[in-house]
Amino acid sequence: MANIQVISERAQRFGGLNFILQSKEYKKILELCDKELGVRSSSGGGYSYSEVINALFLSILSGGTCIEDINLLVPELSQCPQQKAPSADTVLRTLKKLSVDDELVKAKGSGIDYTFNRNSKLNELLIKGTIEARLLESGKACDFDYDNQIIQTKKRDSAWTYKDVKGYAPGIAFANGHPISIEGRGGNAPVVFDQAQTLRLAYEALLKEGVAVKRSRMDAGSYSREVISVVEEYSDLFYIRAINTPYHRSIVEESTSGWTRLKLKSSNGDIRNIEARSVDADEFIKGKTYRIVLYRYKDGWSEGTMFSDNEEMKYRYFSIITNDEDTSEEEIIKYYNKRGSIERVFDQMNNDFNWAHLPSSDMNQNTVFMLLTALLRNFFTNFISEVSRRCGHLISPKARLKKFIYHFVTCPARWVKSKTGDILQLFGATALQRWYVEQMCDG
Repeated sequence: MANIQVISERAQRFGGLNFILQSKEYKKILELCDKELGVRSSSGGGYSYSEVINALFLSILSGGTCIEDINLLVPELSQCPQQKAPSADTVLRTLKKLSVDDELVKAKGSGIDYTFNRNSKLNELLIKGTIEARLLESGKACDFDYDNQIIQTKKRDSAWTYKDVKGYAPGIAFANGHPISIEGRGGNAPVVFDQAQTLRLAYEALLKEGVAVKRSRMDAGSYSREVISVVEEYSDLFYIRAINTPYHRSIVEESTSGWTRLKLKSSNGDIRNIEARSVDADEFIKGKTYRIVLYRYKDGWSEGTMFSDNEEMKYRYFSIITNDEDTSEEEIIKYYNKRGSIERVFDQMNNDFNWAHLPSSDMNQNTVFMLLTALLRNFFTNFISEVSRRCGHLISPKARLKKFIYHFVTCPARWVKSKTGDILQLFGATALQRWYVEQMCDG
């Protein structure tokens, strides 16, 4: 066995966190938290909201997967000039303090109560933080997406989902591909249930910050009269996947001619031959007609199929309802299919930002956690994009958090005092860290 020496002198394992702490953009996010959330503690010695949120953020940015990992970061933060290091217990208490009570919404007819958590203050913070991160701009219209994510968990208040696992089913709204609104939902709540209200709240929150919606895009879980009415009210254009109904079966059966042949690129890059056409539909609102874009292809290219020909099973059919009368079928189909990018965001939130490791037994506190980590994700998206722009040959703007930690965060470091001030010493800095110091740091 090799000789081993344990050095008692303290050093930071994650020296790259100091770059984040010195970032003007990061400081603005933390300042925004204090501005929007107010004073956390009435005692002069207590931690501010920004100090607590900072500990949570830096723990995740150094690879922590659960709240308790914050305690491992306390010795690191305590070495940084002017940094306070709250414990994991303090963070958990803060999640509780920022939470709001769940509300029960009764379903008409069945009388079943479904649990929702609508934290308007933190949703407003998320939108403002997204604007601060320059992913949205007040005064400019955005593209809007909505979907529900099944988070499998056995927390105390989890419920059986339609995927036959216990968990939550939060509703997440996106603007330009970035999460801007999160609503806690019990796992047993049907996707379409009270969704019109969910969307109205998200649209109104955007408008409050001066962000209108140009286009809205949703899957078949939003296919209802109430939802379409709200979406059309707040969007210039909308595109919603239709579900398999007798009405839409009749539309397909009547569409025996008028198909246009197109070539469409699949998610894996393959070119597929499809056929498309448009028809009018008046299923929803009396006296009002919407455009239905039908498309079909052979061999069952994708999941989520609306239905197949009963006799020969030659084609699989898909249907998109829209108020867009001018755009071609090809462009509408291409635009709609791009909503698959939000699945990558869900994967990112689950695996990089710890939605798969929710900290509390209560949905209201877990909703706080999801909102704050979504804020962190949006800051991270802007930060790594800027780093990549300046140091593009060393890291991609789409790099996952693990790679970012390996190349940017991990590096032994220590702070030393000198006559000219505090100096950060890095030991064995990575190529990206050296480049960052040269390009973006003073001195």
